[in-house]
Amino acid sequence: MLTDCSFWRDFLANFLSDLLVGLIVGIPLAWWVGRQLSKSERSQELKDEKRSKIGKTLKYLEPLKEETDSLIGKLPGLIQMLDKRQARDDIELVLSTPVWDVLEPSGELPRLLDPQVLVHLARFYNYVRYARLGIDRYLSNTGHTIQAFTALSTASDALANARSVAENLASRVASQIQNLQEELETLSAPSRSGINRIRRAREGDTHTPTPDGQQTPPTGT
Repeated sequence: MLTDCSFWRDFLANFLSDLLVGLIVGIPLAWWVGRQLSKSERSQELKDEKRSKIGKTLKYLEPLKEETDSLIGKLPGLIQMLDKRQARDDIELVLSTPVWDVLEPSGELPRLLDPQVLVHLARFYNYVRYARLGIDRYLSNTGHTIQAFTALSTASDALANARSVAENLASRVASQIQNLQEELETLSAPSRSGINRIRRAREGDTHTPTPDGQQTPPTGT
């Protein structure tokens, strides 16, 4: 009977001791692990948000680049035509800007684009708009009137200014697109440590790294 009591007393003492040590060590450890997991999850969320933002920016920039490149290519011929005091009825269609007309009022561009790129885009499209207005006034005035030729001269000056802005615009837009694509590739690529772990797992590497960076041979061979 005394032996049984002694056994249970020792058992309970050991059990409570182990429980106390488990609580002392386990609770901080669980808190630390949970915190590390939260940091990892938050880091992944931030990466996903950044990838989403970059993807959206590229979705806006790429069609804008196509539209501005097309307009820039037309400017020399249009300027020459206006300098000769000629204007076709379809010139407003040639200078149409459907992509900018949709994206600019959305209010998304200031949040997504590089400020310098946005400034150059806004100046370029404003000059194109002024040119369209001048051409429209010219076409609406019948005959060789002073008002008609003034409007035509205004349109020609606006296109010349657009051409001047375009010299830096194309390179700035292309540069931002390239930078965003490179950043997106970096975010989408696995980390170097992750690549190394995958490589070791595939190669069946059981070597253990030592503090000095060298590896010890696998045991049990």
